[in-house]
This record gives sequence, structure tokens and C-alpha cells, in this order.
Amino acid sequence: MNNLIQGLQNGHILQPGDTLKGRYEVIRQIGGGGFGQTFLAIDHDLPSQPIVVVKQLKPKQNNPANLEIARRLFDREACILDQLGQAHDQIPELLAYFEQNGEFYLVQDYIEGQTLEQELQAEQKMPQYRATELLHDILQVLAFVHDQGVIHRDIKPANLIRRRADQKIVLIDFGAVKEVRQQGDDNNKNDLTVSIESRGYTPPEQLEGHPNPSSDVYAVGMLIIQALTGLAPTQLPRDPIMRECSFSSLSQDFSINFGLLEILNKMIRRNDYQRYQNAREALEAVQRLMNESSYPTRVSCPSDTGRELRTTSTGESPCKADPCEPTPSDSPLYIDQPIEIACCQEISRQAGFVRIKGPLDTGKTTLMGRIIHYAERQGYQVIALSLSLFDDSAHTDLNQFLRQFCFCLGDEFEIASESIDESWNEKRFSPLINCKRFFEKFLLPTCDRPLVLGLDDVDEIFPNHRVAKEFLKFLRTCHEDAKTKKLWSHLRLIMAYSTDVYIVMDTTSSPFNVGLEVALPEFTTAQVIQLAARHGLLLATDQITQVMDMTGGHPYLVRVLLHHLACRKAPLTDLLKHAPTESGIYGDHLRRHLHNLKEHPELSTAIQAVMTQTEPVRLDPELAFKLNGLGLIHLQGNEVVSRCELYRQYFLDRLLKPT
Repeated sequence: MNNLIQGLQNGHILQPGDTLKGRYEVIRQIGGGGFGQTFLAIDHDLPSQPIVVVKQLKPKQNNPANLEIARRLFDREACILDQLGQAHDQIPELLAYFEQNGEFYLVQDYIEGQTLEQELQAEQKMPQYRATELLHDILQVLAFVHDQGVIHRDIKPANLIRRRADQKIVLIDFGAVKEVRQQGDDNNKNDLTVSIESRGYTPPEQLEGHPNPSSDVYAVGMLIIQALTGLAPTQLPRDPIMRECSFSSLSQDFSINFGLLEILNKMIRRNDYQRYQNAREALEAVQRLMNESSYPTRVSCPSDTGRELRTTSTGESPCKADPCEPTPSDSPLYIDQPIEIACCQEISRQAGFVRIKGPLDTGKTTLMGRIIHYAERQGYQVIALSLSLFDDSAHTDLNQFLRQFCFCLGDEFEIASESIDESWNEKRFSPLINCKRFFEKFLLPTCDRPLVLGLDDVDEIFPNHRVAKEFLKFLRTCHEDAKTKKLWSHLRLIMAYSTDVYIVMDTTSSPFNVGLEVALPEFTTAQVIQLAARHGLLLATDQITQVMDMTGGHPYLVRVLLHHLACRKAPLTDLLKHAPTESGIYGDHLRRHLHNLKEHPELSTAIQAVMTQTEPVRLDPELAFKLNGLGLIHLQGNEVVSRCELYRQYFLDRLLKPT
């Protein structure tokens, strides 16, 4: 034991590039707590070189008593994972548990996906039917844990991951990375007990050191209430007398099924004997509720089954994937965005309408492809159409445009063009009425299931105001009819358009204020690290920082840079050095933006004012709106800043320096 204590006290924290057992190469640290540190690593012994999770025993408090408890709980987690992980696929499997140089490590499956902590932050308030499904999914795996005589003791959003491959909930962190604190008076400093606390999720009996299975049930109840209300457990009101969370008072502010309300109220009772005694009891109550015919049915999310690290579905390497093209749905280089879930929910509803907007090269077409892939998996009829394929002449002639539009749709349904020609009466009806007659006479009567119409590159018609105005008015009418008319009830719409083109429309007749509006965000640092790993790249922390500074997390800019790195076309320092120049990897992208600015001198002047300052700048609102639409700036209240260092350096050179 003395050798163990000395090793734990003197050992070092793993660093990127360190290798354990000659096979696990550390990529980066992903977490840490009272007992240890958690890292991502690559297992080089297996042909697929999978990503794994390595936990290193490294207590924050390294006195002998703490170290002894830390080692005991580390052993406990390894035993639990060994016992449960092989028996249930929603618990990480233990891959290895070993000692090296006086340090102790365990290796387990890497669960690729996002934590519920990320999901709840992204969605704010979760729809009731999804919250019920989430409750059911968590209780299913927790019931298995309780059936094995195990209490998790730290149920919280950060310890639940929605696995990307199948959207199932995976329960993680079974006891190694926990806080150890000293209890009792100074005369009994060796009287240590493990106190595992997560604020708001921990019930009274656990705070007193007496957890039982109903303690986990309490934590799950608080988590679901957080999902429904958007409020963290510490923000929820409490009964001043009973000191219980007063969820019933909150439920008056929004509609909630009475059965679900009763279940949640029972789960979060202050006295543990008044709760469901274990997850199995709570699960049975939820299943009875969901079996009621009036309860909403499940909406599943896109699945990424079959995607593997570093290879596409066809076995191609990242170098063969063109970063300038939309990323296929089954590509390992696709990075999930939380907004996908909301998009799939919207398109599953009657009259669903998703509007995807953003500057060029931000992933609009890719996201549309993901939603369409989801719709196809649900058995929906799908038509995907890009308006960029229409003749230039059609963009300026409403009648010709709508005829081409109907011909394209008819071709998907094998409707003879002669039939469309015969029914198209230009003398009696306007182009819009003729188009609507085509839908009602030929297209919609054949639909016995939801029909998803995906329209990409809608901005192609924006320059011609009349065509844009009338076509967008038609889409708005379709959406309104789908709400109320049986013939139209199967129609759902997806529309993607670039904000590079500025257009002013009457919101009462256009679709710009209906449905779900989606603006794709930049990649986070974590997503850039994830994407780099899928390219087979191990970037140091300072390198990730350089990438984020130069690109701002812009999806296209990040993908191009990682593609060139993965293909070893140049080292990172050289790529970043030449990035804001005509000869760099972003030359075409930058020249296109420069052309747009020079076409509009007022925008060129405005962007110069932004790029010359390191602090936020106040611009005329219309200029700020247009520059934001181009993707060159970020809005910060009533002020703006450059979107990234790439744009700042390039435009300073090209617009301010004499030619």
C-alpha cells in the first residue's frame, strides 16, 4: 500500500502523445474530478484504430486516507463496468484495467454522441412527448442497473449520452471520478465517507450518506423536469413547508399530461419512502402511461449506424472526400448538430416547414440531406429539388419558372408532361393558380403518406423580385392549406436559402415567419477536435486554438483546413500563414466575398470600419444585417465584430492597402 500511495502522489498527468501498454495513444483530456482524469485515446492494436476512453486514477486530495478510498472506488468502477457493460449495450464496456509505472488505469468504450447536458442547453424546453420518451429510455437502462443490485448515485445530464449511432441513452461514470470529502470533527480525520453530490439532483438521504435505488429515481425526475421547463434543478421553486420541489405550481404555466405530472411528482418526493422504490417501479408506471391510446408516439432521430472512424461507407479515406461538396449523411466526417432533432420533429408534424438559412458554404445542403434521409427512413415520399438547376430564363419569367417546377415534380411521380401541358390554362388562370391546380389534380391525390418537398438554393430566384415574391407566396399558401385541408395535409416543406442575397418580403404573405427557422452555428472547439480525430489528426491544444482563431469555427473553413492537413499537403503553420492570401487554401472563397463587397461600395466601406478595430463596432442596422447575411461578421447586441481572423487579415490587405 505504501508503494501505491507513493506512486499516486508522485505520478504525472497524462499528456497528448503518451502511450499506455504500447497501444493506447492519448489524444486529449476530456474530463476530471475528485478521483482522476479522463482522456480520449486511440487503440493502435486494432485494425480500425478505434477511439477509447482512458481513466487515470489521480485524486485531487492525496493524503493516504483519500488515496485508499480513491483506489477502492476505482476498483469498484472497473468491477461494475466489467459486470454490467458486457450484459447491456447502454453501459460502456470495460476494455482493460491495468497498472503501469505505479499508476492505475481503466479503458472503456468511447461513446460517440452528445451528453444530455449539451442537448438540454441546445433545446431549452423539450416537447412533452420527447421528455416522456427520454424518461422511458433512461429508466430502462437504470432498471437493469438496479436489478443487478447497483446504485449509480450520480445521475445527471453530463452522465447520460445520446449515442449517435442509434440515438439510445448510454449511462456513464460508475464511480471513479467522484468527490471525496472529509466528514466529522478534527479529532477523527480518518473518518472518511464518499460523498457524491451533484447540485439539485441529489436527494436528502444521499446527502446524509444513505443512498438507495430511489435516490437515482429522484435524480431522473429532476432531470426530466429540467428538460420540460428549461430550468436547472437549483432554479425550481420549492414548497416553503415541505422543502420539496414544487413542480405542480410550474405545470400550471404550460400544458402537461396529468399522468406524467403524477409520475414526476412521485419521483421527486423529499421522503424516499414516498417515491418509486427503484427504476423498475417507475418504468412500469411510465410504460402504462405511454400505452394509453391518447399519448403521443415516438419520433426517432436520424441514425448514423454503420459510420466508422476514418472511413466512409465506401471505405474511402478523408482525402477522397471533397470538403467543398455537401457531406453525405453516412459520412464519418459529418458532425451532428443539436438542431437536427428539432428539424426531424418539425418535418414529422402535419404542415411541417423547416427553413434553413445561412451564408454560402455553411452546411445548408448537408443539413437538408440529413432531414431528407430521416424522412426516407420514416417511409415518407420525398422530392428533393435544387432551384439552381432551372434555366436562367425561368428565373425571370414566373410562368416559365412554375411550369418547370411542376414538370420536375411530375417527373418524380411519373406524371406525363403532356398531362401538365393540357391542364395548364394560361388564358383562364394565373401562373400561381395553374401551379396549385397541378398539385391538387395530379400530385397530392397520389399521396397516401407524408410527402416531403425539399427545395434547395431558393435564393437563386431572389434577384428577380416578382418571381421570388409570387413563388414564396405560393409556398406560404401550401403551408397554410396543409394545416386545414385534408388533400394538402400530407405535404411538408423544407426550404434552404443563402442569406448572401438580400431580399425584403411582406412577412404576411411570405414563408419567412412560419415553421422552424434554422441558422446553422459554427463548430465548437469540441466539434473541431472530434472532426480532426475523424481525419486521423492529433492536434495539440495550441494548434486547435490557432485553427479556431483563424476560422472562427466556420464549418467550411474548418473542413478545408483539416482536409489539407489529413492529405499532408502542407504543415499547419504553412497553411495558416498563407490562409488569408490569394494563394492560400481559401483563395476562391475569399475572392468571391471580395467581389461581392466591391459590387456594393457601402458594404466595402462598412467592412473596413469593422476590420480595422479590435473592439465591437456600431454600424447602420441595414449594413450590419447585410454583412451578417454574407457571414463576414457577428452581431453582438447593436454592435458587430469580425467573424474570424481570416476575414480580418484578408480584407485589411485587399481593401485598405494600395494596389
